[in-house]
Amino acid sequence: MNNLREIKFRGKQHDGSWLYGSLIVYKDGATAIHRGIRERLFESEYVITKTVGQFTGQDKNGMEVYDGDIVEFEYIIKHPTPIKYVGVVKRNKYGHSYLHVEGLEYSEFHIENLKTGEVVGNIHDNKELLKTE
Repeated sequence: MNNLREIKFRGKQHDGSWLYGSLIVYKDGATAIHRGIRERLFESEYVITKTVGQFTGQDKNGMEVYDGDIVEFEYIIKHPTPIKYVGVVKRNKYGHSYLHVEGLEYSEFHIENLKTGEVVGNIHDNKELLKTE
């Protein structure tokens, strides 16, 4: 059984398209996503640094989830009805991913809650999904 986690990233280009692959960070702080090698040439393109997110797993539908994704999930506790939340995938100072729900006293939920959730957007393209009324 292979328990290794795949390490990959995504980043948004200036034209609005997303790239997926390995992360390159240059000395000057610029970032790029390396997509592979074709015809002996490295294929990498610059991305907007603040949009870079690391792969954290999959949601209940098998969709890939990255840091910065907005996830609607159910928190199942000892209660007959699960509670629904909308959270953002974040990473703590130790490199562990979690789901952050704004406005709660306890706002960090274990990343395993992805199994009950689905990606509904991301903080770069869909900030309006996080607005509470």
